[in-house]
Amino acid sequence: MIDFSDKVKKLSFIFKNNGYEFYAVGGAVRDIILGKTPDDIDFCTNATPNEMLKMFPHSIKTGIKHGTLTIPFMGDFYEVTTYRIDGKYSDGRHPDNIKYSSNLKEDLSRRDFTINALAKDVESNEIIDLFNGIKDIELKRIKTVGKAELRFSEDALRMLRAIRFEAKLGFSIEQDTMNAIKTNASLIRHVSKERIFTEFAKAVTSKYRNNAFQSLSSSGLWEEIFSCVQNKIITMHGSCFDISCSLASFFILTNTAHDEINTTMLDLKTSNALRRDVLHLSDSYNLFLNKIPESDYEKRCFASFVQKQYLNAFFDVLLTIGSPYYSLKQEYGKLTEYPLSIKELAINGNNLSTIGYSGEKIKEMLNQALDNVLKNPDNNTKEKLICFAKKQL
Repeated sequence: MIDFSDKVKKLSFIFKNNGYEFYAVGGAVRDIILGKTPDDIDFCTNATPNEMLKMFPHSIKTGIKHGTLTIPFMGDFYEVTTYRIDGKYSDGRHPDNIKYSSNLKEDLSRRDFTINALAKDVESNEIIDLFNGIKDIELKRIKTVGKAELRFSEDALRMLRAIRFEAKLGFSIEQDTMNAIKTNASLIRHVSKERIFTEFAKAVTSKYRNNAFQSLSSSGLWEEIFSCVQNKIITMHGSCFDISCSLASFFILTNTAHDEINTTMLDLKTSNALRRDVLHLSDSYNLFLNKIPESDYEKRCFASFVQKQYLNAFFDVLLTIGSPYYSLKQEYGKLTEYPLSIKELAINGNNLSTIGYSGEKIKEMLNQALDNVLKNPDNNTKEKLICFAKKQL
């Protein structure tokens, strides 16, 4: 049993000494039951924000709109939220209003899944389980609190969260819950692209991601998110869960072309850096597959295209998609000892300008010089490359 720190127990004591309840709540309790150390812990109380401010006047009004304060205490910060009841969800994503509650059950009843609707007394370690969350953890089952269709009509992102938890925990989605996802899949359109990508990225980089791909396809969410039907069973291998490698592997396994990847990632509003990395890894794979390098020169040319900083990631992609060519990783790793880019040449543009090159001719000559060095790495000396450049003049 994972115990709470003395600081948290002292914080709890202050709440209780002032007549208020204080519990750890949500996913952190689930993780504790599973024997895992939570990444972070959320706390809840029947004290209103104003009542918390009287006890802790230096609190930060982090999410005061939703009843959440960040309390600085003994050198750490703790997020504490007042029990609440959510109003109607007119936009299919956020409650129109909230009402503070003094009842823990009312707060837990608004949560998404039974495995997350758990509370734990910080001092006594008593677990409050009003919706059979512990049983569902034991059965490795993802089930909504209350009627699934109501939960998903309130907040459509919960459908994708169910699949993300499936990928993270290795649990199965309970049948009524899955049926409700299929019925309400189109509601995911109400969710911002950024939030969709955040959940999808967490799923694709989780240990049991292959289960998530199957559920995305069978539920209809795949078609709603990517505007296409996916009937192929996707299987990722290995233990690389880097986001760039995982997404590149995902697009390779779904036979997605360069322009489609670009369009999809723009649509999902991913960062430019991530889109660049994924496109480069995918393009590298297509180039590799189009003509598998055989000679030393071809291998150095390919390594030059991939770029040294991406070589490990490229072979992680090969492993993830189950390619037999992953075994080449060690061989290609040795190629990093050689110059593979213009920056690594023994000459630069200034050297070329002194012997008569200018404008675009400098760039062209540097590319020729790189090719010369890729053919024979021993040619990467200033004398040899200047001589080579003079001959081309």
